[in-house]
Amino acid sequence: MILFHADDYGMNMTQAEEILSCRERGCLNSVSLLVTSREAECCARILPDDLRCRLHLNFREGPCLSDPSEIPLLVNEKGDFRLPFMELLFLSLIRKKELKRQLMKETDLQLRRFFELTGKDRPLRVDSHGHYHMIPAVWDALFETCRINGVSVAEIRIPAEPFRPFLMQPRAIREIPLSGVLKNLLMHVLYTADRLTGSHPKDFDFQKRAPLFFGMTFTTRMFETTVRTYLPSFRKLARSKGRDLELMFHPGGLKGKEELWDDRFAAFHLSDDRKKEAQTLYSLKKTDKQE
Repeated sequence: MILFHADDYGMNMTQAEEILSCRERGCLNSVSLLVTSREAECCARILPDDLRCRLHLNFREGPCLSDPSEIPLLVNEKGDFRLPFMELLFLSLIRKKELKRQLMKETDLQLRRFFELTGKDRPLRVDSHGHYHMIPAVWDALFETCRINGVSVAEIRIPAEPFRPFLMQPRAIREIPLSGVLKNLLMHVLYTADRLTGSHPKDFDFQKRAPLFFGMTFTTRMFETTVRTYLPSFRKLARSKGRDLELMFHPGGLKGKEELWDDRFAAFHLSDDRKKEAQTLYSLKKTDKQE
């Protein structure tokens, strides 16, 4: 199966409806729900029953669900997440025990909120805002919280994108952004650490529970030409491994600065590239969703 997936669903109703238009007019068949949003309940209510939905675990921006006084390492006095990815990664090295305790507190509330909004019988599929779940302390907090709650992770994103499909298109290599390559290398390093030492069950089957991933190197730039260039190679690789394939998009933008949760991410949420990614999903509508 190919997952044409939209991140960040549910920041507000306007953004949610914009994302859902990619299902109606395009090939979108999967979304990640931000349960920390103040409009999450309304956004969850309009999710179609047949649309695949993941928990978009959030430690990156916007409001937390915990009492801010209980997770001071993660949020400011207003209760908004404050740590960039690399800062949280560094903190996990020097204050791992206390950080993990606070991460588990917030993870527990986000897990509970996800099931309240989407149904107790829904399989737990997980990714995260900004891929924070790949940080070992966050990874461990997620799986230990699931174990305590008796919940099994049915699917998890591993955004360590394979390099082979890019190497099979040598003429296009010069178009690959260096920043994307560096981010992808970091994800491979963190995945190796998580896989070897993480708190997931010892029999956790990454081949079955983690779709092959396409979308890290070209984050927010998954335009039609790029996707059509590399998709055949990714599909072939996924088929050879017997795995699903996930394509990550960010088609739902915010309309103005007044809708931002955090000014640090203005360029990310207000970019016109999101409209281009939505157009890609419209253009790919005739692409088979099932392998």
